[in-house]
Amino acid sequence: MRRKRPGPSARAARVVCAALLALPAAGCMDFVAPEFAGAGAPATFNGAIRVVDGAALLVDGRLVPGRAGTGFLRAVPAPELLVLDTAVAPTRITETALDYQSELPLAAAGGVDAAGPVAWRAPVVEGVGEPPSIVWYPYRPVAPDTFSVVAGQDVVVRVRPPAGATTPAPDRTSWFVTVVGGTGSVRVSADGVPPETIRIPPAFLPEPAGERWRVRLQVFEQAGLSGAGGDYQAQLVLETRFDWLVDRRPAP
Repeated sequence: MRRKRPGPSARAARVVCAALLALPAAGCMDFVAPEFAGAGAPATFNGAIRVVDGAALLVDGRLVPGRAGTGFLRAVPAPELLVLDTAVAPTRITETALDYQSELPLAAAGGVDAAGPVAWRAPVVEGVGEPPSIVWYPYRPVAPDTFSVVAGQDVVVRVRPPAGATTPAPDRTSWFVTVVGGTGSVRVSADGVPPETIRIPPAFLPEPAGERWRVRLQVFEQAGLSGAGGDYQAQLVLETRFDWLVDRRPAP
């Protein structure tokens, strides 16, 4: 009985496998699937905006302009993100995507403080509708960045609601308070809008490091955005982050 000869695709697969096996064993290769959107798929942007300690605005993300209905890659004639009045250029450009990463001092980024508003707009992509955009009002802290509590009392974190209404409104909100001591950490979290006063009883607190805890509040808001016509979509994480140093004083 004659053996059936493998077709061209099978022979090609064997050649590829042989080439891979011939590579030095010390090497390590990661194969990442390319971001080839189908013809006519919407342009997409995924990223984050973060206000850190009221002093810095961190911006990052990835734009995938995708392909027009003809199958050709869409052009990006204006590749800059617009954050407040600052144009943020891409830090890396590949055939299929543009990556962004920037840190803006708030005083230099339009002269606003941590209360907002923080205006954000996606880059311009050819052949799709207006870029998605948002005006964000972060949450605001109440206490100074260093305070003290008497041993045996609650650690209390206070936060003010945003100074205005984020437009469009976020789809989901969650918050975390993390207390770090010398013997570990404790995290309190919940979905929904954070209460203005968050208390952590002493029974749940780790032993401080040198009579001091480090406390961090993070509020995450997730926003799904879409340009006119729905052919340009964005997913953003909006994070407010504040840190405190809390000293434990001996009871009187």
